[in-house]
Amino acid sequence: MADRMGDDPPSLGPVGAPPLATFSSDPAVTGAMYSILVLGTIMLADSFGLPIPAWLSPVATFAIVGYFLYRSVHEQKKGAAGAA
Repeated sequence: MADRMGDDPPSLGPVGAPPLATFSSDPAVTGAMYSILVLGTIMLADSFGLPIPAWLSPVATFAIVGYFLYRSVHEQKKGAAGAA
C-alpha cells in the first residue's frame, strides 16, 4: 500500500460537495432544521414519559415553519427592493 502522508484527507461527502461543516443562513433551511430539532426533542421527552399533549407537535411545526417562511419572504422583498 502506498504511503499517503501529505495527501489531502478523504472527503466524507460526494465529490464536489461543500464540506459537511458548512452552515446555511437561508431561512428556509434554518427553519427546517429547527423544526426537526423541536420535533426530536418532543419525541425524546415523550419517550421518557413526560406528559406531552398531542397538539404540541403540529403547533410547534406550523409556528416554526411559518416564522421562517415569513423571514424568507421578508428577506426576498428586502433584497428585491434594494437591488432596484
